[in-house]
Amino acid sequence: TMILWIAGIGVVAWLFLSWFALATAYCVFVRIFAFFKDRRLTLLGSWKLCAAALLPAALMAGGSILLYGLGLIDLLRFLLLFNSHIILGWVYVMLSLLRLPRASDARPVTRNPFDSEKPAGPSNPFTS
Repeated sequence: TMILWIAGIGVVAWLFLSWFALATAYCVFVRIFAFFKDRRLTLLGSWKLCAAALLPAALMAGGSILLYGLGLIDLLRFLLLFNSHIILGWVYVMLSLLRLPRASDARPVTRNPFDSEKPAGPSNPFTS
């Protein structure tokens, strides 16, 4: 049973590492695409968007493994479902990217709200 625990922990660790690597690899391309589509998106926001968009694809891959394990689908359908989770991830990335607000619709920055327009009076002990 100890070997099964080690194998299970290893699989979970491998899945998290591969998910992190995929989100990291996708985020640069998504950031560039968002720039050219005039979408407001930072690099960290791009990484978060990619990591979240991989969730439905991971559920599809897990569901296909479950269906094949229960014997509800044959090997060919399993391979089609499992391999199409990569395409589903990209579809979710692109569709969620198009739902972001446009950068041109952002309000212009006017002034610093913490800037005091009134000169410091004599009641301020820190004025010279």
